[in-house]
Amino acid sequence: MADVFISYKSERRRAARHLADLLRAYGFDVWFDYELIPGANFGRQIERELRAAKVVLVLWCTHSVSSDWVLEEAGLAKTLVKFIPVKIEGCEPPLGYRQDQFVDVSAWDGDPNSRSIDRLIERIEAMVGREGTITRKALAERYDEWSREPRSQRALHTFPLAETRVIPVEERRLPSSV
Repeated sequence: MADVFISYKSERRRAARHLADLLRAYGFDVWFDYELIPGANFGRQIERELRAAKVVLVLWCTHSVSSDWVLEEAGLAKTLVKFIPVKIEGCEPPLGYRQDQFVDVSAWDGDPNSRSIDRLIERIEAMVGREGTITRKALAERYDEWSREPRSQRALHTFPLAETRVIPVEERRLPSSV
């Protein structure tokens, strides 16, 4: 049984994996659908893992707010009282989830040493019923892996999760003064 289940939209898989790896460094057992067993009924696997987890993190972003799967997982998590909504992008949560006390990590740059995720870790610890047990070695390993990535690639799997867009040269011109 996982401590933490992560619900997210597939376009943000790298971000979910980055967060999962960091939570594992804190000593939490984490499950997200990257670990689905091929050939099995995905819906049943997901529901079984969600029900077994102690905490369900729902990563709200511009993609997940309109995902039927994420909405179903969020609804079940709320019903089971194990729901932690996490805002990973500047977006408006869907109707029915706007009054929830979400954790906003949209300004987090993904740095494992950042204090930006302290509130999220504290909420997870409270719901799991124990403190995270991160070691300096595990945190250093996560930081080394994160810092080796070129800055341009970090946005693809860390936070903030705005999609990278290459601006064509003709659009880079400054507006002419009037």
